[in-house]
Order: sequence, then structure tokens, then C-alpha cells
Amino acid sequence: MKRRIRAGLLSAFLMSAVVGAAVGYAAPASAHISLEQGGTHLSRYGDGQIKDGPCGMAGGKRGTNVYTYAPGQTITISLVEFVPHPSYFRIAFDDDGDDGFIEPRSIKPIDPARKCPDGPGDHCGASDFYNAPSVLPMMDDLNPHLAGAALPKYTWMVTLPDVECTNCTLQIIQVMEDDAFHGPYDPTPGVGVEDIYHQCIDLVLAKGAVPSGPDAGGGSSSSSGSSGGSGSGSSSGTTTDGGSSAAPSAAPTPGGSSGCASTGGSAGLSSAASVLVVLGLLWSRRRRVAAS
Repeated sequence: MKRRIRAGLLSAFLMSAVVGAAVGYAAPASAHISLEQGGTHLSRYGDGQIKDGPCGMAGGKRGTNVYTYAPGQTITISLVEFVPHPSYFRIAFDDDGDDGFIEPRSIKPIDPARKCPDGPGDHCGASDFYNAPSVLPMMDDLNPHLAGAALPKYTWMVTLPDVECTNCTLQIIQVMEDDAFHGPYDPTPGVGVEDIYHQCIDLVLAKGAVPSGPDAGGGSSSSSGSSGGSGSGSSSGTTTDGGSSAAPSAAPTPGGSSGCASTGGSAGLSSAASVLVVLGLLWSRRRRVAAS
């Protein structure tokens, strides 16, 4: 009887460990871009909510991470893309909530090898840049790249509008173009695999207010070695006031992984697989011993 109890307890423990290892490995894969890992701002909902527009969660509300700046101030925004896709970024601003953001309705593929259209419902053929007044000047078509040319971190200098507001929102989106993992490009909510990832920063712009955040001193800071961006698609150096970057990089070359996989990469996958195999062997051995 004692043997059976010990075997049952051990089986339950091992099953919990297996499930825990799988969950622990899979959890980071829910996010593909991250303001949190960029180190300058916390997003409205965090890494785990990025798929639904306009800010990552359908029907969501303003968050608790609110940053105060002066009207017209230039701030630094950094973002990490840790699951790369052929894509570009866009930054937009709404002075009252988040209902002024419009998804790009179609794409002109970055990769010349991508079929256009690649199937029924593919909104492909023309770019849809600056499709709403909310898109900031020089803040669309930022850093267009293929998956194999993605950078570890993207940093932009963003000049905020010269307005006062207490319920304003800055939106950063990634528009993905890979048909291998995402299928035809269709920004319609609930259709196919999501083609746009969303992150938002909640803001207050007020004259005379005490600024918060990484640029609280009122001036625009720079971050050497990070990626910049502009409407012309440069992807190296640091951009100031949304203009051209200091050193444009070479044009991306087709190919590379589309990256819609777990964030741990091959090393993380090997570690997780090893843990599961070892736990499985121990479980099997203990069951044989208990049975004897």
C-alpha cells in the first residue's frame, strides 16, 4: 500500500513538473514585440496582449502606466522584436483615447519573392501609409525589414504633438507581411492569423506638469548603438525628431526565418525537450519499480 501511495505521489509530482516545464517554456512565446524589454516605457497591457487593436486587447481600457510629458516634447521609445517577421513599424497618436487609429488596409510586400496576392482575401498590392491623421509625421514605414535582417532593438526619437491632453495615447504597431505563417494579409479582426501587433503607451501632455518617464528632463535623449527609424526605412543609428537616421543600413536580403516560433530558439527548445525526456524516464522507471 505504501509503495502505491508513494508511486501515486511521485506520478503526480512528475506530471506537475512536466506541465510546469511546458508552460514555463511556452509563456514567453505569447509576445513577439515588447516595449517592456525595450526599457523606455511600459505598455498598457504588457507583453502578453498584443494581437487585438488598437492597443493589444479587445475592449480594453486605459492602463495604470501613465507617462507625463510636455506638449511638443521629443521622447525616446525603444522596442524589442524577439520573434522576427518581414515587417515594418508605425507610430500614431490620439489626443483623446484610442479610437483614432486605423489599421493599414493593404501592403506592398517588402520581400520581392512574396506572391501578391498570395490567395483569396489577400489585401496586397499598394501600401497604406499615413492612412489617418493620427499617424505622426515621419513615423510610418519605420524600419522595413525581412525576418533575417531584424535588429535586436529598435529605438526612435518621437516628437509628440504640441497639444495638451489628459487621455492621450501613443500607439506602436508592427505590420507583418509573411504569408508562410500568417497567410494572406487581412487586417479584419478575427480573420485568419493576426497580421498586426499592437502596443500602446498612455500619456498626459500638460504645460508646467512634472514630466515622468525616461526623458523627464524635457530634452530628447539619444541611445547609441540602437536602431533608428524614419519614413524612408533606415534601420541603423539613432533617429532624432523622426528624421533620417544617422547611418542607413544595407537593403535587406530575401530569406531568413519568418520567426513565428517559440522565443527560446533552438537552445531553449533543446533544454525544454531534455527536461521532459528526463522526467518521462524517471516516471516510467518509478512505475516499473512500484509494480514489482
